[in-house]
Amino acid sequence: MIFKNIVFFLFLVVTAFSMEEFFDEVHVKLKSENDLERIVPMLRPNQKIEPLFRTSKETLIKLSSAKPDLPNLTFWYRIVTMGPSLQEENKRMVQNLDFVEEAFIPKVRPPPATTQDFTTKQLYLHESSPQNGVDAKFSWKFPGGKGKGVKIYDVEYSWNLNHEDLVGKTAGIKPLVRDGFEPISPFSNNHGTAVLGEMVGNINTFGVTGISPESNVGVAAEYIKNIATGRPQSARADAILQCVEDGKAGDVILLEMQTGVCGGNCGQDQIGCGPAEARLDVFDATKVATANGFVVVAAGGNGSMNLDSPACKGQFDRSKRDSGAIVVGAGGSGLPGCNAPRTKLGFSTYGSRFDVQGWGECTMTAGYGKLYKDPDDINNTNKWYTETFGGTSGASPMVASAVANIQGIAIAKRGFPLSPEEMRDLLTKTGIPQTG
Repeated sequence: MIFKNIVFFLFLVVTAFSMEEFFDEVHVKLKSENDLERIVPMLRPNQKIEPLFRTSKETLIKLSSAKPDLPNLTFWYRIVTMGPSLQEENKRMVQNLDFVEEAFIPKVRPPPATTQDFTTKQLYLHESSPQNGVDAKFSWKFPGGKGKGVKIYDVEYSWNLNHEDLVGKTAGIKPLVRDGFEPISPFSNNHGTAVLGEMVGNINTFGVTGISPESNVGVAAEYIKNIATGRPQSARADAILQCVEDGKAGDVILLEMQTGVCGGNCGQDQIGCGPAEARLDVFDATKVATANGFVVVAAGGNGSMNLDSPACKGQFDRSKRDSGAIVVGAGGSGLPGCNAPRTKLGFSTYGSRFDVQGWGECTMTAGYGKLYKDPDDINNTNKWYTETFGGTSGASPMVASAVANIQGIAIAKRGFPLSPEEMRDLLTKTGIPQTG
């Protein structure tokens, strides 16, 4: 077969947005640049192949050369199928090819998110007995300790950048997308809003205050639409790379995403969900980002999966495969009516690949409106707040913000940030242990 010995890794990404219209794409990693010309004759008339990372080849080569033995991102391509969905046909075809190492259809499922002045409800800002907050207010006492000089990039979807407690920070910013594309939010405008509220909520007399209120913020869309064709695409890996192109060493990239791991489905119930770096394109982009000095913080997933189980086949053994990211689990908040502090929550995926945990429940932040809506206009989402945000979605922003504050202090004190390796080591050695 002509493909034999060409393809190193292949997976299928299919996102349905209506009963009439589907988008099909296959992400392909080649073994060499010369193999591209061997694939083209195999494409159907309604298919095309294009680079997965939409930046210049020179930029990809430069970023992939930051350290020895980094993934070569120029080998990644996207095969696009236009027209009626071929999801099941493509899946059967891919699974039966002897040159395919892996093939799957990732489910588009978000980590769950299961005013007056609400800062008194943000006990995660404090050390808070029994020592279960990040003690942000202590870091605020030091120059740079509110995240000054650091930019946090939130890679996901559904931000309300006009929220009253964010607009001072988010006014004028636009999601990072390539020319010819626009971001799409397949779920609601609350998930990203809640994440930003935790991290960079404005210092004022109402609403919430973020852990890193002086950090700059950027947002990068993991789901996008081709403006010319109207077709949606998965852009997780390229979104990470856009953050690298836009930022600088020492900045923080938060991955608010998950995928099926170790044979798990990661469907509507989220069972089987784990870190998005199980996808090789996300892993490669993350590894390149950390090699270029960016601290990547990743939600660990809400699938209750053991990443050390035999079903994972060593995929998360960091002695063999390490992206450099800080992977975050979900723990108890210790608040009344919630779980005991620092206990592993039952839904949180776990294993030795995890580095730290944050609150996975009972988190006070912007968005959703479960606690407060403007009494004059309950549909005004710019004044919505909740105290029930959670999951690894809620845990990972706490860690990303703590990283930003530490980086701000480091920059103010010594003139340059900690490396991703130094940061991960510092957090794991000084954090308060999980209790169960």
